[in-house]
Amino acid sequence: MIPAKTLSLIFLCFFAVALVGGQTPPCYHYTPTEGLASSTVFDMVQDAHGFIWFATLNGISRFDGKRFTTYRTREGLNSNTIIALAGGSRGELYIGNYEKGINILRNGRIENYFSRMKESPLLISYLLLSGSGTERQKLYAYRRQGDIAVIHDLSGQGATGHSISTRPLFLNRLANLPGGETVALTKTGLYTLRQETLTRMAVAGLPDVDVYCLAPGRDGSYYIGTPGMIYQVSAGGVVRSYSIRVAGNNDVMAMLCDKKGNLWFSIMNHGFYTIAAGSDQITDIGSKLGLQNTLVNDYLEDQEGNIWVSTFGKGVYCLNNLYLKCYSEQDGLTSNSVYAIARDPSGKMLIGTFNGVNILEKGKFGAVKIAGDKTLTEYIYSITNIGNEYYIAGSFGGQEIIHIACRGMKMHLFNRQSFAGRATGMTCTAPRGITSASSGPVNRRRGHLPNSFFLTTG
Repeated sequence: MIPAKTLSLIFLCFFAVALVGGQTPPCYHYTPTEGLASSTVFDMVQDAHGFIWFATLNGISRFDGKRFTTYRTREGLNSNTIIALAGGSRGELYIGNYEKGINILRNGRIENYFSRMKESPLLISYLLLSGSGTERQKLYAYRRQGDIAVIHDLSGQGATGHSISTRPLFLNRLANLPGGETVALTKTGLYTLRQETLTRMAVAGLPDVDVYCLAPGRDGSYYIGTPGMIYQVSAGGVVRSYSIRVAGNNDVMAMLCDKKGNLWFSIMNHGFYTIAAGSDQITDIGSKLGLQNTLVNDYLEDQEGNIWVSTFGKGVYCLNNLYLKCYSEQDGLTSNSVYAIARDPSGKMLIGTFNGVNILEKGKFGAVKIAGDKTLTEYIYSITNIGNEYYIAGSFGGQEIIHIACRGMKMHLFNRQSFAGRATGMTCTAPRGITSASSGPVNRRRGHLPNSFFLTTG
């Protein structure tokens, strides 16, 4: 009798070291139905405790891994239209209201932090923290094509601020380079922000181009998004470029380089895409999630390596198990019920199912056949690799051992429930006892899968 837990093994999965393309990635989709404050999410941060915070059109939400907790004006916010977030070095959270300044969440309380500049309301689209350690922390608050508000938190005296003029430049965003320096992304390239002065930044190979976004890389380099191009910059020059021709205007508006070196980027109102590490191939992930006509605002890679994607009007998506590729009957597997797996030295996989044996080679399945073109359809219990020959226990009927070869793999089929190798011989087990299959020394070997492994799951 097959154990109940075995019957729950319903598909085959493959883990690899590169981002899996061509498949709909496994994900969770969160909207107000699941407790998110709004379906329009502008910004995301993860705090030191692992909570993920979302700036939305209707308050802020905190996600603890299971449920959302939402904060609005009744909890202390200046307004419910929250457009930006920034996590401070002391565990505080800065909360940017679109038209009513900045709140701060610290010690479990939300308070007004800074709301007026020169007697006028502070209007915000973005927040950026700069400075850490012994350097005094600065909070930049700004809008596109506007001045930059610089806010200092003077201990015991509250927050004070002043502004930096960006004229005649057209400011798109501010960003911190991998080394910590703050730069301005403008319509005519990059500018350093030093001593509150914007100075043109010389980048060899970078044209005078509209720069919309910047993402730090893994190796001290960084990526910048422009109309129709992504540039990788290192040591003061462009070291790689990617041509982006996937939609109408092809403006690269938001970007992330994850811990494995994969690039994630958004096109204005046309979803989001990936470029796997070491590749030039662009994969349209957004359309697989129905986001091909959606504005994707932001990305966040959390502490567990999940990728969070925020959208305008469609909530947030948490993409997990990004390096997990799943195979099923739709891919040619003869049954979704998988009970045994073995691998040969060339990389071919032998897979025993409820409906015979499959060979997976170069991403394609083929059914093992016996007696000419007759496909093996019996119930497979186990597969054992001994000396690179495969002993398959299944419900074949009769007592004779069936010997076949398929795609260079030698197989021996037993009408038993399991098979094992011993120093003195080989044995098969059945409900009525144990049978010796042969005698002589046996060297049992386990297959080794460098950088990847297969598993069955339910």
